[in-house]
Amino acid sequence: MPRILAWFLLAIPAFAQTPAPPEPAQFFSLGAGVRGLGPSQVFGYYSIAQHIGTDTYTTQTTELTRMKGGTVGTSVRAGISKTLWKIGPASIGLIGEAGVAEGTTGSATGAVSGKGFLAVRISTSPFHFLVTAQTLQVAGVGQQGTITLGIGYALFK
Repeated sequence: MPRILAWFLLAIPAFAQTPAPPEPAQFFSLGAGVRGLGPSQVFGYYSIAQHIGTDTYTTQTTELTRMKGGTVGTSVRAGISKTLWKIGPASIGLIGEAGVAEGTTGSATGAVSGKGFLAVRISTSPFHFLVTAQTLQVAGVGQQGTITLGIGYALFK
């Protein structure tokens, strides 16, 4: 038993010296999602995130939603994203955003969003698969739950 303990204590510095994978300086993503069933519940999005600290990014998201009557509504939000866990090629975290959305065609109103994300890096490439689950509160419209699938591109320092 003392030998195992001694080996473990000698191995700790070797593990501590293993460099962490680099964090992207910027992260770009785009994808599509649904807010329920039916053609008027489908939307597309693109997002840009800028690194500001350890596992922390400022983020800006634009969603384009098919509104009733066939028009396209927009939602623009900005906020903070934080990676909470990294497990191999996967990253799990949270994003909080606030901004403006079209509640009905032609009317802009406040919107807040909270979402969880799973990003899985594709091998050693800068590309990632993304899945998010989101709750979006639009003033005058109510709360909506969404699921998105997307692809991301990390621009490393």
